[in-house]
Amino acid sequence: MLNIELFNNSLNTTDENRFLLWKDYRFNVDSILSKTINKTGKELVIVIGAGRCEDFSLELLVKNFNEVVLTDIDLSSVKESVDRCNLSVDDRKKIKLERIEYTGFEKNQFFNGFEEGVINCKSHECLETLLENRLKGIEAYKFLKSYTNKASLVLVTPIYTQLIYQQVMLSCSKLRVSGYPEHLIKFIEGYMQDKLIDVFRNFNSNLVRTMSEYLVVLSDIFQDDAKSKFMEEVRDRISDLDKMEEFYDKYQSDYGFGMGDLGLFLLNELVDEVEKKWLIWPFSKGVDMVVKLAIYKK
Repeated sequence: MLNIELFNNSLNTTDENRFLLWKDYRFNVDSILSKTINKTGKELVIVIGAGRCEDFSLELLVKNFNEVVLTDIDLSSVKESVDRCNLSVDDRKKIKLERIEYTGFEKNQFFNGFEEGVINCKSHECLETLLENRLKGIEAYKFLKSYTNKASLVLVTPIYTQLIYQQVMLSCSKLRVSGYPEHLIKFIEGYMQDKLIDVFRNFNSNLVRTMSEYLVVLSDIFQDDAKSKFMEEVRDRISDLDKMEEFYDKYQSDYGFGMGDLGLFLLNELVDEVEKKWLIWPFSKGVDMVVKLAIYKK
């Protein structure tokens, strides 16, 4: 496997307990999706970040659309999810798998020899040149070019927090362990954090270019211990959109943007949001995520 694919494969690795743990969350996602699906022409649905298809029902998409395109950089997990579903031969024929790296970092071979290249740099100027060279053309990278304006629905699973930055942080952790100077590591982290805006903008433009009708994006905004005071406050507000938005606005004014809400903020520059909802995602035993589901119409 290539570096980025291997990293995402580790994120997709799971056990069957997670599928059961997410049952209620998946039901809530499906309920909202069903209403949007009924407004579309039901021709083609594209899933971005399909993974193991545990946070939505693949059966729902196959039942309603003539063609289902499942995309991910790690297709081994997607294949397992399709095999797990009890689909008829005709339904299986509707499904197409597309391996896609969504950022252009793989095409640029950004992580190939990255740490070795960094170690040879002893200044901010050297690091900036190294990073600029590895990022050339990223802002113009396109995926799903053959599907321009064709998707009745594009479904995006929580992915903004998975787009490259975690892998950059992992590389920085390795550099730290190796004894590389901390002030230079901080420079890399800050530089790449700033570049995420360009990565997100380009990713979003690809989503909007692909859709012909609706786009549904799920983005993880908060994460905390399931029994924490914070999650208790979220549960008190989650069913009331106005209260939840007020709570979110205050949190954002105190702490600023995270990657999940930055992705949505930039997406709102490109396409009209027509509906939104907050959901609690019991991500693992003892840890909850709070997900914002946003629906856009072209």
